[in-house]
Amino acid sequence: MSSSVQVNDAVLITPSEPTPNHILQLSALDSQLFVRFTFEYLLVYKPRHGLDRAAATENVKSALGRALVPYYPLAGRVRNRADGMGLEVVCRGQGALFIDAVSDSTVSQFDGAPRRRAQWRKFLSLHVADVLMGAPPLVVQLTWLLDGGATLGVGFNHCLCDGIGSGEFLNSFAELAIGKRGLNELSPKPTWGRHLLNPTAFGSNRGNSLSHPEFKSVPISAGSLLGSFEKDCLLLPSRSTKIS
Repeated sequence: MSSSVQVNDAVLITPSEPTPNHILQLSALDSQLFVRFTFEYLLVYKPRHGLDRAAATENVKSALGRALVPYYPLAGRVRNRADGMGLEVVCRGQGALFIDAVSDSTVSQFDGAPRRRAQWRKFLSLHVADVLMGAPPLVVQLTWLLDGGATLGVGFNHCLCDGIGSGEFLNSFAELAIGKRGLNELSPKPTWGRHLLNPTAFGSNRGNSLSHPEFKSVPISAGSLLGSFEKDCLLLPSRSTKIS
């Protein structure tokens, strides 16, 4: 698959309505080095006759801004906490990156998996390697194809979002774009609750600690163990009986 992609515009899309202005702490699990990567989607759409590309692009941008209202942490920026105990998200409505592009590819060229992943890399031009450098944790690229189709490349930083959460965001994003639901009708509602994944939440209240007797040691002396064995041992016959 040999194709070119030309980026026409790249803008920050901010939430369409006011969102909380605060700092959210990520859990100890979310702050691990192995989850500080970007995972990506590439969605391919067939051509639609008579579609106005300019109007459709503006509609997608508008839907993204509305989706960022309930999912406002995706419009924030990730940084190290001052106490060095993990990461946090500064939520100031900074915005997600939206890229508008065109390509000489066609929908039929996406029928099978590429021989090399780099062949599709250009359909999400910005790959965020380190979210701690101030890059947005969410990147969306709409690329119009030669035959009138389109691709939507979406990159999420894993420390903010997992597979289920990203899927729910994409569903809400799509429903807002096609007018299936309004902003107040989205379901399920996104929740933060990262403190539930933090081990300090369990160790901070010793009174609620659970007892696990199955892990406690049982004192057994050598004498009692030997006596128990003698009682339970099998008695062997004193002589053998020949069976003819």
